[in-house]
Amino acid sequence: MLEPQAAIHEEREAIMRIAKVLALTLAMGLAQGAGAIPWTEVGDAGDLPASAQVPMGSGLLTSIFGSIPSTSATDADMYRLHISWA
Repeated sequence: MLEPQAAIHEEREAIMRIAKVLALTLAMGLAQGAGAIPWTEVGDAGDLPASAQVPMGSGLLTSIFGSIPSTSATDADMYRLHISWA
């Protein structure tokens, strides 16, 4: 069994480790959101890989906004994305 002072010290160390992990997690989340961008379809995005629209810009892609005409039951929009885990 630990001495009371040693137990208190270990508890404080554990709380500090948790606080550091939470602070790092929060900082990473805010950093990603800072450069986040939405993409809006330009013209008509193609429906095949060769004609797929490539979203341009820098930062994280948060969403894609496009439209499919109500008069076309066969239209599709395809987008070419590069996904990086770095």
